[in-house]
Amino acid sequence: MHSFEKIPKKNSLLNDNTYSNYPNEGKFNSLERKADFSNYYAIDMHNSDNIRNNSTPPDQMHIPQHSIRFLNKILNSIDLGLIISDNNGEFVYWNNLALEQLELSTNDLTTKSVFDLVEYIQTNCTFDANISTALTSLVYSEEKILNTVIKFGNNKQLALRTYPLNSAQNVYRQWIFWDITSKFETGKLSETLTTEDEIHLYKQKAAALSEINSKLEKSVEKLTKEKNEREILLSIIAHDLKSPFQGLLGTFSALNSCFDELPKEEIKTYMTYAQASVKRLFSLVDGLLELSRLLLGQVKFNQTPCNLHYTTLSVINHLKIQLEEKQITVINIMDENLETLADENMVTSILRNLISNAIKYSKRNGKITVSSELKNNFINIFIADEGIGMSEDVKESIFQPSRHSTTRGTEEEEGSGFGLLLC
Repeated sequence: MHSFEKIPKKNSLLNDNTYSNYPNEGKFNSLERKADFSNYYAIDMHNSDNIRNNSTPPDQMHIPQHSIRFLNKILNSIDLGLIISDNNGEFVYWNNLALEQLELSTNDLTTKSVFDLVEYIQTNCTFDANISTALTSLVYSEEKILNTVIKFGNNKQLALRTYPLNSAQNVYRQWIFWDITSKFETGKLSETLTTEDEIHLYKQKAAALSEINSKLEKSVEKLTKEKNEREILLSIIAHDLKSPFQGLLGTFSALNSCFDELPKEEIKTYMTYAQASVKRLFSLVDGLLELSRLLLGQVKFNQTPCNLHYTTLSVINHLKIQLEEKQITVINIMDENLETLADENMVTSILRNLISNAIKYSKRNGKITVSSELKNNFINIFIADEGIGMSEDVKESIFQPSRHSTTRGTEEEEGSGFGLLLC
C-alpha cells in the first residue's frame, strides 16, 4: 500500500510559490463537502468519515438516502476507478476501485489535495515529459481534458482520463482510471491509446456514468417535490379536520350545559349544526381515505366494457337529492351506445365528483349538461354548468395536492376539497 506521505519531498514539483498562487493558499488539510456537489452528484461516501465538516446535514438537503446508497453501490460496481475533486483541489468523492488501482488508503484522499495526487502520480508512474507538464497544469485549469496511459510501478498500466464537471455553483474535476494491463500483455493496445475502438469504449463508459448522474438528479428532484407536497397536504388536512370537530364540541357543550332550559326549536337548531359538522367530517375522512389509496398505489384497475351513457344516468340518480334541493336540471345528451373498456368504479367516481362539483357551484334552478365527443379514438366527456366558474389561478391549482383548498358553494355548501383532485 502506497501513501502520499511516502513521496520524497525533495522531488516535489510543488513549492511554496505554487501553493500561494492557488485559492486558499494551499490549505487543503481538512475536507469539507460542498452542499452544491451533494445536490449535483447526489452521492454518499464509502463511509461517513469520507465527508467531514458538512454544514448541511443530508436530511436537510432532501436527498433520499436510498437513492444515495443506490448510486454509491453502482459507482462501486463499475470497472472504472473514480475520483472527484472540487475547484479548491479537495477530494469530494472516490470509489473503492480508485483506491485499489492507485494503492492508496481512504486517509490519503481524506487529508490530501489534488496537488498531492498529481505529485503522487508523477513520482510513482512512468510517462512522457509532456504528460507530466500537462498533469501539473490541470490543477490550475477548469477546462482542460487529458487522455493518456500511465505505467504504475513495474507491471500495472492505467488509462487516465480527466475532465471538468460543471454545476451551478462549482466546477469539479473527474479523474477516471481504467486498468488496461491485460491489453498491453496481449499486445492489443499501444502506450498512447491510439486505437479508435478503445477510445470509443472509454468514452462510452464515461458517458454512461454521466447518464447515471443525470437520471439520479431527476429522481432526487421528483422525490423531493413529492415529499414536500405530502407534507403540505398533511398540514392542510390536519387543519381542515380540526374545524368540524370544534363545531361538534361547541354544539354539544352548549346542549350539555343548558339542555333542560332550552326550547325544542333551539335544540333542533343545535342538532342541525351538529349534523352539518358530522357531514363535513365524514366527507373529509372519506376523501382522505380515497386519496391515500391513490397515493399509495392501492387502487386496483379492473377493465370491463362500460356504457358511459347509462353510467352517467346512474350517477345522476345517485345525486337526485342534491339536485332536487337546488332544483337543478341535468341534461344527459351522451350517445346511448357509447361504450368503452374502463374501470366502471373509477369512471363512476370521476363522474360523481365532477357532477357534484357542478351542483355545488350552480345557482338554484340552474342547468347542467353532460355531453361526449369521439375524437382520434379517445372519448372526451364534457360537464358544463351555468355556475360561478373559476379563476385561472384556481384552474392551475385544483389538481395539485400541495395547493389543496375548498370554497363554499352558491348556497354555502361545504366540501372536502378532494373531489377534483381525485379525478
